[in-house]
Amino acid sequence: MNKITVSICSSPTCYARSARLFKELGTILCTTVKEQIVLTGSSCKGFCAATGCPMAPCARINDRLICNATPGDVLEAVREELQPAQLVA
Repeated sequence: MNKITVSICSSPTCYARSARLFKELGTILCTTVKEQIVLTGSSCKGFCAATGCPMAPCARINDRLICNATPGDVLEAVREELQPAQLVA
């Protein structure tokens, strides 16, 4: 199974909020989920400027960008990535 990549911007603009987000995610992610994700920081990719993001921090869960990310937003995106693909008839 491929791991889910959770990358949180740690640029100076996002740093204070992303540090808190890292800490909160570390405490609320259960062990099973922790084994299935890779949680990293990233340098600024210009997401805020490119997308008109209203507020830091930005998080990328695989290919999904979340602006003003909260632990709940990240958990929801991780859960969606963990769901098996649904076949449409």
